[in-house]
Amino acid sequence: MDRAQAYTLEGTIAAIVVVLAVFYGLQAVDTGPWSGDSDREPDQLGTQAADFLSVTAANGSLGEAVRCYSSSKPVIDGDSPGGDPAPFERQLNHTFDRQGVNYNLYVSYWTGSDGRERAVLTSTDDDSLAIPQQNAGSATYQLALYDDDRARYDDDCSDEGPRISDLDDFYVPDVNEDSQLYNVVEVRLIVW
Repeated sequence: MDRAQAYTLEGTIAAIVVVLAVFYGLQAVDTGPWSGDSDREPDQLGTQAADFLSVTAANGSLGEAVRCYSSSKPVIDGDSPGGDPAPFERQLNHTFDRQGVNYNLYVSYWTGSDGRERAVLTSTDDDSLAIPQQNAGSATYQLALYDDDRARYDDDCSDEGPRISDLDDFYVPDVNEDSQLYNVVEVRLIVW
């Protein structure tokens, strides 16, 4: 009987030692998430940006944003002090701004024989936050503009204007006046 009690006591003490060793070991080791997961974040952001551009192209708000026109500058930057933002800007705000994700929007277009021109639109006025980080994701969408496409006016791009081929000061030039194709615009969205 004494021997059985000794084995029980020995087993109990051994179990306590094992539990204490595991407890001490877990405190000495970082049990946080793997650092390799950070490689997945740019892919997720890139996929989200690609989906965003596809959806806005399909519902027409991307084309409206590119054709949105003001007397002083193209209005794609979300600055609409007098009213509601354009549908594209609302979708940008809902998809990225509300989640604390910064973005830059680059609109590139052909300038004839001169090559390409690019306009940069950012999600913030703070220049230090407007620079993409290393973990940024990106997506690109090409959009064809035609001579018969209508310019969009007003802060929310709701007013339809004249044909873009009839405007002398439209920010995107007509690369071939003998063709119905006005220009090909590349919209690149970088998110981080």
